[in-house]
Amino acid sequence: MMQSMHARRAKFELAGIALVVVVFLGLPATAAYAVGDWTWQNPLPVYHRLNSVAFADGNTGWAVGNCGTILKTTNGGTTWAVQSSGTPYYLESATFVNANTGWAVGEAGTILKTTNGGTTWGLQASGSTDYLRSVVFIDANTGWAVGAGGTILKTTNGGTTWTSQYSGVSLSSVAFIDANTGWAVGGDAIIKTTNGGMTWTPQTSASFANCSLDSVTFIDANTGWAVGWGGVILKTNNGGTTWIRQSSGTTNPLYSVHFTDANTGWAVGYGGVILRTNNGGTTWTHYFSARQSWLHSVTFTDADNGWAVGASGTIIHYSARPSAVSARPVVSVPKVSGPEKRGKTVTVYGTLSPRHAPDTGFVVIRIAYTYKRGRKTKTVVQDVVVPVTDSAAGPSYVYRYKLAKAKRTYAFKAYVPADEDHLASYPNTVNKLKASKSIRVK
Repeated sequence: MMQSMHARRAKFELAGIALVVVVFLGLPATAAYAVGDWTWQNPLPVYHRLNSVAFADGNTGWAVGNCGTILKTTNGGTTWAVQSSGTPYYLESATFVNANTGWAVGEAGTILKTTNGGTTWGLQASGSTDYLRSVVFIDANTGWAVGAGGTILKTTNGGTTWTSQYSGVSLSSVAFIDANTGWAVGGDAIIKTTNGGMTWTPQTSASFANCSLDSVTFIDANTGWAVGWGGVILKTNNGGTTWIRQSSGTTNPLYSVHFTDANTGWAVGYGGVILRTNNGGTTWTHYFSARQSWLHSVTFTDADNGWAVGASGTIIHYSARPSAVSARPVVSVPKVSGPEKRGKTVTVYGTLSPRHAPDTGFVVIRIAYTYKRGRKTKTVVQDVVVPVTDSAAGPSYVYRYKLAKAKRTYAFKAYVPADEDHLASYPNTVNKLKASKSIRVK
């Protein structure tokens, strides 16, 4: 099952960037949405998929991915440096217990360890050739790695030796809260140990029957979450004895979940979907990154700072603190193409300068049209939030608008909201913007 899950994920990624718009438009109308706070961090030109991100503190972190890729930052992600892993194999997961000591695992049973912050990485003998998908350490000595073929490996000496703990279930993710208590998920299985992995017990529930689970996290011995394909989010309040489905508002596969406390958590996945909860998952809010790329891993060092990584070297950063942006929105005068005739559809589009690329990932297009009713001139205003995408010319937006079957004069203008607050209040803000593109339909 592990190989099939890996193949299915790859199939989704190869489907192409055009699907992003479909995913965005296809989300349920009843879902809550938010933008802002997530910003693009552009590392060195690394285009390999990044599968995992781990931070030792608010400044020092690593991302690992395909073809042995390892990146490191010491300034919270402002800049990233490539580290030599010494392997061509795909790396799927990384964990650090401090700023110096960490591990990465991946293809063909690969386990790497560093004791100097990644300056050098050494290969450890795992005793396995199975695909390892997840690794966790509770201290510098004790850790577990899980993967395909039911593989579970444990070390009590920092990885000098690894002992096999076979589960019988192909696994995608593992989480421990102490030296004894841990969980692992994969496919439609959740297993638990209370003796450090000597024995693993399946947890059964109709809530995750026929699911395909990719990630699990726990904040204590009772409270945890698991996410997976179909937008599935599961929660337990009793250590996994029972699991309850939560409504995610998406059918996109979710690849990673992380909680900073019992209330605040994040999940990321296919199509760049980002979900957040502030109430333990009772409700989830949809966020969209400025770059809507497939996201494979998310981590937070505290409630205010987090990172997510994914396809094509994507790294994005969340900060709850105000960013240094202009208090006044940036105006964009769009172009309009197409037949300027009644009932026809025109294309409203524009390209922004790179310095105006929105942190929110959106522009707001205001469409104002005037028409005569008797002796009076009436004006109707419509506002549309449109996603920004990358193009060769720069950050771009496109919107198709159908003209009315009557004589009207149209004015189109767009602006880049400086932050989420501006987006929330854009009706008042846009009224003050004078620049626009006008057409007259007779």
